[in-house]
Amino acid sequence: MNVAERTELFQESVIRKMTRVCQQYQGINLAQGFPEKDPPDEVVKGGRAGHPAGE
Repeated sequence: MNVAERTELFQESVIRKMTRVCQQYQGINLAQGFPEKDPPDEVVKGGRAGHPAGE
């Protein structure tokens, strides 16, 4: 792919990095956009358990 030399100084965006890492680990990408469906119950329970208020 031909890319302009001036773009060589650009750093990878955080959103792009999180997408790449999420794909690497076959995870659920919560770094951008809105989910198309509700998260699995175990994800909700894990989030609640890890939150200081537990709600």
